[in-house]
Amino acid sequence: MIAFGDTDFLQGVPRPMMVEFLQLYHKHIRLPFTMQASVETLLDTRILGLLQAAQCCAISVGVESGSDRIRKSIIKKSVPVEVFRELLNSVGILI
Repeated sequence: MIAFGDTDFLQGVPRPMMVEFLQLYHKHIRLPFTMQASVETLLDTRILGLLQAAQCCAISVGVESGSDRIRKSIIKKSVPVEVFRELLNSVGILI
């Protein structure tokens, strides 16, 4: 298993480049992997599907707080915790 240790593997990478990387990884490497990401970078269902196809088996997510009120008003992160939990579960990726 491979672990991508970047604190946010998807952040700052142009979407077309990430799509190409995941397709090539799936075609040539084919090893399960884990990664780290922020909640906000996990809202793209196409990327989530490609992550699943490329054998991403778990994503470590820093939510900063389990309270949606604190995430929204203090940390300025507007995605509720339950939203990304449902997205990841829909494609079979553990958090």
